[in-house]
Amino acid sequence: MNDQRLRLDLADLAEEVTPVDLRDRALRTSRRLGIRRAVASSAAVVVLLGAATGTAVAIRPDAGPAPMLPGGTPWATAGSSAPTPHPTPPAPHPVPIGRVLYAPGPDSQSSTALTAWQPGAAPVPLIDLPGAVSGADVAVSPDGARVAWLQDAGLWVAGVDGTGRRKLRDRVMTDCWGPAWVPSVDALSVGVPPAPGDPSAVRRGLVDLLTGEVATLQVEGRACHPVWSADGRVLVYADADGAVVVASPIGERLRQVPGLGGSAGWNSYDVASLSPDGSRVALLRVGAGQDAGDPARDLTANVVLDTRTGEVVDLPLDGRRLLQAYFRSDGSLVARVEAAEATHLVLVGTDGHRITEVVEPAALRRQQILAVVG
Repeated sequence: MNDQRLRLDLADLAEEVTPVDLRDRALRTSRRLGIRRAVASSAAVVVLLGAATGTAVAIRPDAGPAPMLPGGTPWATAGSSAPTPHPTPPAPHPVPIGRVLYAPGPDSQSSTALTAWQPGAAPVPLIDLPGAVSGADVAVSPDGARVAWLQDAGLWVAGVDGTGRRKLRDRVMTDCWGPAWVPSVDALSVGVPPAPGDPSAVRRGLVDLLTGEVATLQVEGRACHPVWSADGRVLVYADADGAVVVASPIGERLRQVPGLGGSAGWNSYDVASLSPDGSRVALLRVGAGQDAGDPARDLTANVVLDTRTGEVVDLPLDGRRLLQAYFRSDGSLVARVEAAEATHLVLVGTDGHRITEVVEPAALRRQQILAVVG
């Protein structure tokens, strides 16, 4: 396997991708009926990396058709005329939030010991990374089984329990491009030195976990902090001007989120999570005059935006401050909020209703969430 083969496989992937738009799927019903219904289209396409030689970026065996959007009321956006019903409808069975993985907060001076917690159980200690490793340079695989991190200009991977630890590649650059896992494909985003004659400061690409080879992505030169949707079909990233770009899985620009960057009143340099269809993004939004901080990744999210309109998505948080937010593979959202006595996790359904809410253990309050699995 060589870099040329990886580039060809990525080109095949790009040809199979069709941009999707949640708003194009929604049908407006009569105001007299007082309800809105969302109809999911069949515009899903399968995103694969062709493996003609058998050694290309591996395809996950469970990859399947894109999930259809559930029916029900679409999430309302702030400022819309439609009501936003927050009460949770009764459910016959409790809906689990999933398994939450944590790392020490950015102010921690100790080693980077990861922790897993599932509501109803005690926190479980996981791999203990060297103290020089920042939680911002750690990424958990979509299935929660593996972890990748940057250490001493090298890219490392291991099981979350610490087994199978190995260095995947040397000479990795920490120029705000990864690591980030690409769902459905056994690859990680990574920045490496550019090829001879390339004027770029860093080469942004995907590294094959089997071979360590890097395939270059077609992202813009100042792209930072990539995040793929749960099904791997949509990529979003921030740029140096505070804009947020929605792109194809290999980095081809599809659109820019309105209201961010340039002459807009808001900027975002850190993206936390993207909905499966790319229609909503959780990110850290700051005023245009605020300091952007350093290039290191920030896992904070203080708002969820509609990527087509730039409008704020109204969440049923009862006025509490949003700290972090992660979309799950079914389109639901786990929102971490600050309460007076503790931090809470709120599971928000695809219809915008609060499904369930749990209190985090006190020991995890100063930790930051890396991923939500399941």
